[in-house]
Amino acid sequence: MSDLNDALEPGSAWLLTSATAINENGDIVGTAIVDGQAHGFLLTTQIAPPPPGDNQPPLAVADADVTSGYAPLTVTFSGSGSSDPDGDMLSYRWDFGDGSAPDPSADPIHTYDTAGSYVAVLTVTDPAGQSASAQVDIRVRRPRKGR
Repeated sequence: MSDLNDALEPGSAWLLTSATAINENGDIVGTAIVDGQAHGFLLTTQIAPPPPGDNQPPLAVADADVTSGYAPLTVTFSGSGSSDPDGDMLSYRWDFGDGSAPDPSADPIHTYDTAGSYVAVLTVTDPAGQSASAQVDIRVRRPRKGR
């Protein structure tokens, strides 16, 4: 197998005749013609991080199927309307405002057992560490008598 960096003169070219495999790193194994001779090659690939300043922050969108009711109140939250203008995958973190553990789901279900007013906050984060938040106000009333 030849190192094409050593085999090629500056300004010269080579012709890919076959790419036979791609390994787990995304590197390509194949055959190339250089000066009329076949050479095996390994083309290593690297994904460059985006240049600084090019990443845009995501947009957080928080919603809930109900925002008020009697305790215990079960709420289905939705953060799946959130997006990233760069097309990056997002991580999710819901803080329900009642002292419970945060939830990393996009669309969690949470039950409020105690009457009160709560602010549920969704924070979405992209791979570059940019984040955005949105909130939903929840009002839980005391259970009705006789329940």
